[in-house]
Amino acid sequence: MRRRGIRVFAIIAVIVALSIATLSLREINFAGLNANGTGPLGLTLGLDLEGGSDLWYQADIPIEVVFQDAVEESQIRSVLDDLEQTRATIRSSLQTQFMIRGPSLSGDAQEDLRPSLETLAAIETFITGDGVLDITFEQTLDRAVLRSLLDESEHTGASITQVFTIRGLSLDGPERAGLRDGLAQLVAIERFDPGEEVTIEKMEGAVSIIERRVNALGTTQPIIQTLGDDRIVVQLPGVGGSSIDVTFLGPPGVPQIVAVLESLLERTGDSVEPTSLNSYVIRPIEALSTGDSDTLQETLEGLAPLESFEVIGEDEITVTFPPPPNQAAIGGIVAGLGHEGFTVQSQSVNSFTIRTNEALTTDELDA
Repeated sequence: MRRRGIRVFAIIAVIVALSIATLSLREINFAGLNANGTGPLGLTLGLDLEGGSDLWYQADIPIEVVFQDAVEESQIRSVLDDLEQTRATIRSSLQTQFMIRGPSLSGDAQEDLRPSLETLAAIETFITGDGVLDITFEQTLDRAVLRSLLDESEHTGASITQVFTIRGLSLDGPERAGLRDGLAQLVAIERFDPGEEVTIEKMEGAVSIIERRVNALGTTQPIIQTLGDDRIVVQLPGVGGSSIDVTFLGPPGVPQIVAVLESLLERTGDSVEPTSLNSYVIRPIEALSTGDSDTLQETLEGLAPLESFEVIGEDEITVTFPPPPNQAAIGGIVAGLGHEGFTVQSQSVNSFTIRTNEALTTDELDA
């Protein structure tokens, strides 16, 4: 009987995902909700529903941004944090189309470059202009590979477009325009696609489709309704299992550390170099005073927990943040809660999806 409940839960989860694919709905991170509180429409925000489960989804219209040149993910994160979009996720996309600009790409230089580009992948379109090359490959290509080829071909000054997809935003139309303005301060934007707007009609249509398909399975007393303007909740009494998305804050990047040095300590010219994914070395052009060093350490601890902060003489400071979590460590925590049937899937360096055969209680979520 238990196995049947798990199978029904899995089938319904698939139905919900398919039914709302056109809205790009995403499952809400339960850890971010008040699991003991009562939300609007009389809905309890939690996982336990008399032995059943809740599926929470939120309309998530992704934004695609094409920059004219390289941008660090940490720079985009800083803009999002300023807009209080701390739950948003950023993903650098593999591209098939690139716009390359540079004074060295004029005249015959573009055609001379074509044979080298064809060694990377078959070319679908090759459009030349005055210092601009618009090229589309027949398969996706890592931007770093293209950058390396241009550098080897003595086009080190050429810029290459870079594409990012941003999800999990809670911004209306005018606020999304404000996001564009903020991102444009980093690097000139080639294209900004804000995605289609979530409407009441689209949400009601998604609910209607889910209702028809879930009811066809014979599930006892399912409750399916909208929550606010952009959420859908599916309550399934008697069906177990949980799926939780967890995102850990990553360490600050070089731009954030430089910003601290420049804006807070009013220092310019100090060098900040990454030595690993979570470690940096700061080489000040002038020695920091004890007070400045303490301020720098306290400020960095405010951005992310510090594993070590060491001042080495007058010309070097090493900063290390905790390493990113791994699947084994997260699996150990879930197993320690007494769950045997579970999986932990890595979505990115700092993001994971945890799925359990038995529903997690609110106390287990807090743990």
